Amino acid sequence: MRNLAVILFALICCRTTAGQDSIAKEMMDRQLKSINETPADVPVILRLDQQMEELLTRANKLPEADRVKFVADGLSPQHQLYAKFGMPDLNEFAKYLLGKARYPKVNLHRDAFAGRDLSAEIRAAYKRCCDLYGKPLSKAPLYKLAFGYQLTTNAQTEGIDRRLGRHIVVLNRSALAGGRSWQAAIIHESWHCFQIDKGKTLLENAMFEGVVTHLTQVVDPTLEDHEVMLWSKAEWDAATARRDAIIRAFAKDRDSTDPQVKNRYMILGQKLTSVPGAPSRCGYYVALLAVRGWQKAHPDLGAAELLATNPDDLWRTLPMETKP
Repeated sequence: MRNLAVILFALICCRTTAGQDSIAKEMMDRQLKSINETPADVPVILRLDQQMEELLTRANKLPEADRVKFVADGLSPQHQLYAKFGMPDLNEFAKYLLGKARYPKVNLHRDAFAGRDLSAEIRAAYKRCCDLYGKPLSKAPLYKLAFGYQLTTNAQTEGIDRRLGRHIVVLNRSALAGGRSWQAAIIHESWHCFQIDKGKTLLENAMFEGVVTHLTQVVDPTLEDHEVMLWSKAEWDAATARRDAIIRAFAKDRDSTDPQVKNRYMILGQKLTSVPGAPSRCGYYVALLAVRGWQKAHPDLGAAELLATNPDDLWRTLPMETKP
């Protein structure tokens, strides 16, 4: 009887270990299944946020000593994404999720969007872009929705996956939980999938963003100016009060390809120090003003024509009285 008990105990341990070792493969297989079974004209939406919640539920049924590794392994197929979202150490992230570590500055906002179908909202945002553009993409984008550090990358389009032929859009659910950032971001990033070349200069980079910022508001006119910029109302007011100074600074640097120069205008959280009191990402602001000028000058042209317009032509439509 003792030998039988030892054998049964060993089998249970092996089964538990095998289950832990295979959780990464299980998660990856499920993600690949979702990708492979989705028709080309339908967006793929990987709900990594829901998978994370499932991992935690399953982990809490395991022996205490196995839980952190189980969760970290389950997250590992998307390690690069979690690193982008401010959680590069999956073991530490798993400890935080399981209540074994505290990070006072981290707030995942896991309760935000309760009762909402975020997948349906993404699909609707993409369809509205297609309708305004006049036709869908040959292959709809792949969206990855995950929890992460709320003060890092909020949303980003990563280009086309060569194997899938789909644009990859990543959405940090935690960082988009405030105000109407989520609504603005899913439309904004969907529009990026209709663009081709971001360019190299500050002007090109800014107009690349300004075009889709404008089109986001066209798709959803209920979004206010500061919301479509992913700013607070105070930031919009600060930029408006310094409008001419911001445009003059931008005009001076518009042909720069220096990453440090471009970052001062394009990166969230990096202030434009040459204009005291100006918020970050003033390049988006200048470009939005220029695109609005273009649209006013070409009221008969739509999204497809705007997306194909040269950045220099957009710059020339910026209201002349504000230009240096």
